[in-house]
Amino acid sequence: MLTEKTMEKLRVLAESAKYDVSCSSSGTVRGGKKGMVGSTVGGLGICHSFADDGRCIALLKVMLTNYCMYDCAYCINRRSNDIPRATLSVTELEEITMEFYRRNYIEGLFLSSGVVRNPDYTMERLAAIARDLRTVHRFNGYIHLKSIPGASQELLNEAGRYADRMSVNIEIPNEESLKMLAPEKDHQSVFQPMRLIQQGVLENKEDRRRMRHAPRFVPAGQSTQMIVGATKETDRDILQMSSALYGQPTMRRVYYSGYISVNTTDPRLPVLKQPPLVRENRLYQADWLLRFYHFKVDEIVDERHANLDLEIDPKLAWALRHPEVFPVDINTADYEQLLRVPGLGTKSAWLIVNSRRFGRLTSYDLKKMGVVMKKAKYFITCHELTHSPATLLTSVNELSPERLRPLLVSKVRQKQAAEERQLRLDFG
Repeated sequence: MLTEKTMEKLRVLAESAKYDVSCSSSGTVRGGKKGMVGSTVGGLGICHSFADDGRCIALLKVMLTNYCMYDCAYCINRRSNDIPRATLSVTELEEITMEFYRRNYIEGLFLSSGVVRNPDYTMERLAAIARDLRTVHRFNGYIHLKSIPGASQELLNEAGRYADRMSVNIEIPNEESLKMLAPEKDHQSVFQPMRLIQQGVLENKEDRRRMRHAPRFVPAGQSTQMIVGATKETDRDILQMSSALYGQPTMRRVYYSGYISVNTTDPRLPVLKQPPLVRENRLYQADWLLRFYHFKVDEIVDERHANLDLEIDPKLAWALRHPEVFPVDINTADYEQLLRVPGLGTKSAWLIVNSRRFGRLTSYDLKKMGVVMKKAKYFITCHELTHSPATLLTSVNELSPERLRPLLVSKVRQKQAAEERQLRLDFG
């Protein structure tokens, strides 16, 4: 039975947990088992994430404690901050999770924690909660655990046997900036648990090849988070770090969190009226290009364009910088070329390649496939656009990128981008 005291703790810890956005429920399938409670297919402290199939999944997002031995300037839970503090016992957290599940509030758990006493002490409690939920309460739903930098390999291995996904946040992509804002941390303490988890996942894959029923180890891989706008790093710095992380076999997602001004008295931090949400959104779009559209970091951002364009999405920005690539003939271009066309996604590009075997495609066919013709029409040619002078459209080369850009940028987006540029602090 949940008491009023326990619920008050939950309110405090759910509030402290909301700044961690590396919360995902995709990447694993945990089917129903006899004698177990819950499954994973593809209110208070409850967040919503999405599975690979697009299904919305409710997770209990909470911290075990918001006390912390570290004094990171950008963190709401830093040691020197005067906020309400609370700590849940292992038993209380397990009881909350099971009660919320039985009431159909949640389907899984996202659990993080401040570091108290030492990393091993905190990691031991997190691992104990995951172990008890699986073995004592027979909970078979999704569990995402935050790895504690500095914890021993034995504790990480134990936690990985019961968690679906584990994560450790990089926070700041540049180590010099990290040391300035969090003197007690360094990148080595972050990358070490990443490597240990990666090693465990790869070893587990080998074990499962030899023994089909060997227990799984972190089957949904790892994720991490970087804060955007708290330091002087450019979007190029951030995306280069992301690209390097995606080169690791177990890294599934890098999350970007626009810096929220939780420390207005520290001169090391910018004073922002609102988080840089447009910049955060552009980074997610660029991240998508890296993961699914076969772009390289230097194609999205380079020395001349170190930051993403706030007015237009990264793929459109690339297309306007490279008008020589266009127009692309929809009926002859390969899949890689189609992915470069603004307004075309991976699904529509796949549909085009498979549909044109049965006949030449028209703009009407493209609309039915979900192509955003408002953008794409300046970068493509297709059957009737090529052979009918009455319907011939002006391409990006004939109109020029400078004249085309205003046609593709809405006044609302221009205003949002202008407001965000005004909020930027010159670190130089």
